[in-house]
Amino acid sequence: MDEYIQRTLKGEIVPPYQVEVLDSQGEKRSLKIQENPAFDNDGRCIELSGIAHDITPLIQTREQITLLSYYDDLTGLANNRLFSDRVEQMINLSHRQHQSLALLFIDLDGFKLINDRFGHATGDSALKETANRLSGSRYFCESLFWASQPKQAAKT
Repeated sequence: MDEYIQRTLKGEIVPPYQVEVLDSQGEKRSLKIQENPAFDNDGRCIELSGIAHDITPLIQTREQITLLSYYDDLTGLANNRLFSDRVEQMINLSHRQHQSLALLFIDLDGFKLINDRFGHATGDSALKETANRLSGSRYFCESLFWASQPKQAAKT
């Protein structure tokens, strides 16, 4: 921030910059600052005024959009876009390291029947519970994901 002030005081037109501050409740806020110098007839800066805009809601919205572009809103699990990206990365890594790669596919048998017979709310609940159980087995998933030799994966 001091660098921007010094540049502004020298008469340079500086683009707006962003700072993070804590508000009176201790919450982090992001501010966009635009500073404008005023000079006397000799070219000396006699005043520096500025405007600060709270852009916290904008940043939070951007973060939410990013989150929703990679994760399923209902389950919180990686969506097809993120899944495809990660699988491609793992395929490339396995090629570079000359290692095997395995992919575990999980299908929910009878899921359509749940939706048809009990409604989408019940189907959504079943999906959420499945996601919770899969997320709860993180050690198992990470172990399989990072196992570099078939023997290591079999031990897991």
